[in-house]
Amino acid sequence: MINIFKWVLCGLASIAFGQKWAYACSSCGSGVVDPIILQANESHKFYLGTSWQDRIRDSDADGNLRRTAGVHRRSITTLSYALRFPVDSLTASLTVSNQSNIDKDGHQRTGLADPLATIRYELLRQSFVDPAIPAIQFVGSYKGKSGKSVHNTKHSRLLDVFSSGFAEVSIGSDIWFGMWPVKFGSSFFFTRTLPESKHNNTVRPGDRMTSILSLGSNWREHLKLNTGFIHREQKSLSDDTGQISNSDSHTLIFYASLESLSLPWGQIRFTASEEGSWYRKNSSSSRVLTLALIKGISK
Repeated sequence: MINIFKWVLCGLASIAFGQKWAYACSSCGSGVVDPIILQANESHKFYLGTSWQDRIRDSDADGNLRRTAGVHRRSITTLSYALRFPVDSLTASLTVSNQSNIDKDGHQRTGLADPLATIRYELLRQSFVDPAIPAIQFVGSYKGKSGKSVHNTKHSRLLDVFSSGFAEVSIGSDIWFGMWPVKFGSSFFFTRTLPESKHNNTVRPGDRMTSILSLGSNWREHLKLNTGFIHREQKSLSDDTGQISNSDSHTLIFYASLESLSLPWGQIRFTASEEGSWYRKNSSSSRVLTLALIKGISK
């Protein structure tokens, strides 16, 4: 199914470049932070999405892939709400997800995944008068911890794991040149994972750096196409005994997002991503398809 989607994207991209503009951001559709971004004329926005993740594998320190301990595939339903504050440049969103883990025999467990709260502050707004002016946003987020993680699982195949087990705080910037026929941008996020006591041992995950390079365009006022690469790098893990040798990780993700623009009741977004297929260490590899319905409310 993903191979078919790639061919569709290639065909759409061949007619998309050189067409009209649309407000966007570099991280839009990437899945790195909040799944919805308020446009300049919107005061509220709702997002409902369903994701299917399969071919889940882990990679070791040498990049070699192996099957996971038990989760064969996942399905995730995500609900997100965003609003604009009286300070017009400031927006916030809250995202919650319900996750189902499925093993190779079809056994399934369902639970709440980690919630995410995000704020965006628009430092600079795009201008039709001067297309060289980019949209620049400051982004801050807090990701909580919800249910069981690998540190307190009671299932031999980890089907009851829905959380990373750690809270995270992220800050970053988003730059998007969206007034050209071919649109492009970049984002950078720094994430500090808060230490936690696990089995009377304080675990401190390393800081994580996430970079995004994105490219996109529109087909008239009907479709928006965004594609990009996400590079994620995390420093070594440490605990009460010190830094754990060779525990740093990195991965490269490719994503492509196709979104409708002219439907009277809202938008449809379809996203495909490939994680860890070419470049990885102490991370994971999978493919994900996401279908979402998005509804913005004008001011």
